[in-house]
Amino acid sequence: MFFSISSELDSRFPNNQQVGKLWVNHDPGWHQPTPDTFYKGYPENYCEIATHANGIEINHSKHRSFPLWYSDNFVTNLPLQTPLQSAWVDDHVTINNQGCVSTSKISIDLSVNPVQLSIDQAVQQIKTYLDTSVQQLNECNPVNLKLFCSGGVDTFLLYSLLSFHQVQFDLLQDEYFVVDSFTRTNQQALESFWGYKQIHHWPWFTWVATGSCGDEYMLRGPAIIAMLTSWHNIDFKQLLDKSTDKYHYHHFVKYNTLWQDSWNSRYQLREKYPTRELLNQQILNILLNDHQHWHLGKTITWTPFHNIEIVKILLRCNINDLLLQFTDGRLSKQLIIEYAPDVLEFISTYKNHNCREKLSDFFAWHNKF
Repeated sequence: MFFSISSELDSRFPNNQQVGKLWVNHDPGWHQPTPDTFYKGYPENYCEIATHANGIEINHSKHRSFPLWYSDNFVTNLPLQTPLQSAWVDDHVTINNQGCVSTSKISIDLSVNPVQLSIDQAVQQIKTYLDTSVQQLNECNPVNLKLFCSGGVDTFLLYSLLSFHQVQFDLLQDEYFVVDSFTRTNQQALESFWGYKQIHHWPWFTWVATGSCGDEYMLRGPAIIAMLTSWHNIDFKQLLDKSTDKYHYHHFVKYNTLWQDSWNSRYQLREKYPTRELLNQQILNILLNDHQHWHLGKTITWTPFHNIEIVKILLRCNINDLLLQFTDGRLSKQLIIEYAPDVLEFISTYKNHNCREKLSDFFAWHNKF
């Protein structure tokens, strides 16, 4: 779902169409549902380039899944070495026929219900959102849906979710990436996004289920854990040192400087965000601007964890009830139990550490069905 809108043809893209005085440039996989619009994606993760008599506007799913940058006569989500200005997730971007780019603010609800939830209640509410995501996926009639199990919690949750709902998909044992003219020309720019170092790519229309946003939106990302624990006067490094058998241990010890710095600056954090409401708003703002997977060429990424309502549910839980989610992904594992409890035994012991240790047994188990 890469594109640019410019006053001149952008040769980085294989598809270029002049619209008035402007050029719409994009990667493969877009279509024109009307002569005035370019569209790619599905209702929960899409981009629409809408052309008008006075210029072009960029529309997207409720919470934009991709970054945007702009300068005079230019808007893109494929970075350049030339300095560009960021359009944040609450910026609606338009460019007129003279190439003037303007932004206007979109209202985004950053409120969190103050009524506390237990972990069991949170699991059931998140489950409802995940079930709805599968229903919406089925409505799209996905072509060639594929899933690559990495051995981690997020891809096994996807496997469990799809299996429970009897959605047909191909299970991949190996990574698959076909280089085409767009990915070859823009390899360096694409690799500037960490998520595009971990993505599959087919030259024909294919859907791939990804665990994108699973760490962050399930409150298992280091930056947000550091904020939450230090604000609540919890020394996460000390907790981690006692959690050597927990799922995140080996991955999180790489962030010891972050844990220590956050702990040392906890009083400044409380001064900056004196109420839990303000802290929650900042967390939501950070996560909404943390873009990970949109779409690449004719490969459509299904990203059910990219749902800010999941974060809002978890932020309603008591911080002490969330500690096992932080260290062990416990709530994520509870969701797997809801859908396919037998899968739990195949999750790697540690995140990103010998993660393929149980995969041969898993594939053997899967192939029995």
